[in-house]
Amino acid sequence: MNNAYEVLEERISEWGISNEEIIAVYIVGSRAREDKPFDEFSDLDVVVFSTNPDYYLQNDQWLLNIGKVWTSFMFRTAKGDPEKLVLFDQGAEVDFLFRHTSDLDHIIKNGRIPEGFQRGVRMLLDKTGNGNQIIPQTTTITVTPPISEGAYLQVVNMYCFASLYVAKQILRNDLWVAKQRDMDCNYCCK
Repeated sequence: MNNAYEVLEERISEWGISNEEIIAVYIVGSRAREDKPFDEFSDLDVVVFSTNPDYYLQNDQWLLNIGKVWTSFMFRTAKGDPEKLVLFDQGAEVDFLFRHTSDLDHIIKNGRIPEGFQRGVRMLLDKTGNGNQIIPQTTTITVTPPISEGAYLQVVNMYCFASLYVAKQILRNDLWVAKQRDMDCNYCCK
């Protein structure tokens, strides 16, 4: 499977080079990290700076330049940024986060490293000649503090409450509400 991701990275790079709207492409996430590198189940997280990001989020035609697409859809990151989640041939998942080129200019001008780049980033394409300025010199390892007893009890209580609510909605045959509450259960356990 890792070979499939290497091929996808090469195709993404070629697509970016041949597309004048694409200015810079970075790999972030586990496939760019050193502290906790990827495993066989890791997806490929790609940040693309483009002059027309909305087009790529709302259309799928461009994906055919990269590979055979099984499915794709728009989603939002934990911070609310829109992204395109794509499942390519062989089950290789790529998450594309598109940002406008003005964001890249602003980030470089202010000397600010994007938060998602702190744990590791690799530059795949840079047409500006300045793209390496947003790559941190050292990576930051995020240490998650242990959960407090109060926070743990809150999650357990929320889960129990939502589980019972889901069961009631199933008995009522209100399956859409049941599914929504089921998603709430999954959310409270993250």
